[in-house]
Amino acid sequence: YSRVIYSEADFNNGTFGRYYIGKEGYVHRIPDAITSEDAAPLQCAGATVYSALVGTVKPRDRVGVIGIGGLGHLAIQFAAKMGAEVVVFSSSADKEGEARSFGAKEFVLINEPEKVSAPVETLVLTSSYHPDWDKYATKKVLARDGTIIPLTVPPHGPLSLPAHTFFWEVYHLKSSLVASKADHRDMLEFAARHDIKALTQKYKLEGPETIDKIFKDIQSNKVRYRAVLEL
Repeated sequence: YSRVIYSEADFNNGTFGRYYIGKEGYVHRIPDAITSEDAAPLQCAGATVYSALVGTVKPRDRVGVIGIGGLGHLAIQFAAKMGAEVVVFSSSADKEGEARSFGAKEFVLINEPEKVSAPVETLVLTSSYHPDWDKYATKKVLARDGTIIPLTVPPHGPLSLPAHTFFWEVYHLKSSLVASKADHRDMLEFAARHDIKALTQKYKLEGPETIDKIFKDIQSNKVRYRAVLEL
């Protein structure tokens, strides 16, 4: 079976289709506790953050989540339900209330990471903005033997990290891309058991102009945090 990554080589995303015929080994049963509108965002964003966290995070770990967006707000929920103490680093001070409602225990402005009360064992980057890693890859922010998991790529140029600090503090860099079939199944069951869901904004399809509005809202950061199109 040939794996296809949509938007990279195959643009057949289903458009307005109501049904999909696929190989049984590559589809997942949606638990009864999860509605269709809640299930959709979990298939990509949910699977991505769950897969990154599940093999790394242990109960009582401190986990830092950089960015509160489509990925970040789900990462906060999954990490919190895994038993971690979640610290959110954000550029938007007005998102602190939301971050805490998702399960965060501490909130720090993204350009002031040194104000964190104690270092984290894992840092998960979920925003398109890459911070100054010289400020984050320090023992004040990231504990010795800690792990950085970037779930986004830098908008300009390569990912640049302080090699000297990585060597002396025994830091780890971990990549993660969506999820295996087993992790995907486990993610859905975990989300259903712990009532984890994306914060969605619904749009009723009334014509092509609805699609234009959705994209404009996304580009202007008005969507909190996943857009759902009702056919």
